[in-house]
Amino acid sequence: AMGKIGTDAAREASDLILLDDNFATIVSAIEEGLTVFRNLRQTSLYLLTTNLGEDAFIILALAIGTPLPLLPIHILWLNLLTDGLLDVSLATEKTHEDVWEDGIKEKNEQIIGKKQFLTLSISILVITIVGLLTFLYFLPEGLEKARTTTFVTLTCTQIFLIFSMRSPIISTFKLGFFTNKYLFGSVFLVVFLTTLLIEVPYLSDIFRFTKLEWKELIVLILISTVSFWIMELYKTLKRNGYIQRY
Repeated sequence: AMGKIGTDAAREASDLILLDDNFATIVSAIEEGLTVFRNLRQTSLYLLTTNLGEDAFIILALAIGTPLPLLPIHILWLNLLTDGLLDVSLATEKTHEDVWEDGIKEKNEQIIGKKQFLTLSISILVITIVGLLTFLYFLPEGLEKARTTTFVTLTCTQIFLIFSMRSPIISTFKLGFFTNKYLFGSVFLVVFLTTLLIEVPYLSDIFRFTKLEWKELIVLILISTVSFWIMELYKTLKRNGYIQRY
């Protein structure tokens, strides 16, 4: 029913009232709903990926007989600050051109279903392997060095991963790295806080970190980009029909 020119009887009998008397509002409202659902799905995927990836990495490391790769305070920082800041910004992602391709949602559609299982599995596998290889490589140089490098690698891996998580289909290069100002701001804050943890003596002592050389940091950052490139390749395969799009 029309909200302005419609009769009281029509409004009382209707299921939907257009306050501006414009039918195009229905399309805009559906598009907004699809965007909210997509953001909720992508944010949930990211949280599951990072948390399960960290768990799988720690369990696998202990299973092969290594010392505890991350301390509880490291995991707490990753979950509350790194994941917490980044996932909130991911939920603010604007509408993309692919939002209609997934179609209108059923009332009982799951946020994370079978169609998202492959995305979830690949992301978890990448985090687990990258974290484990980094820890094993630096372990001969000391446990603190191994934990520090692993923490940095996991942090950077999650940062690069969230850029690819902005859309299940569209390339990040097409979306642009700086189009979501909230995401860019949260990434800057995470990088700044992580740098403080390593460089400030008082904080590094609390977290039992050791200082890293700039060359080592550059190598760790490059290793962390693996998550980004793999997810971009995965999305390319979906866009070209080699893998189910949704």
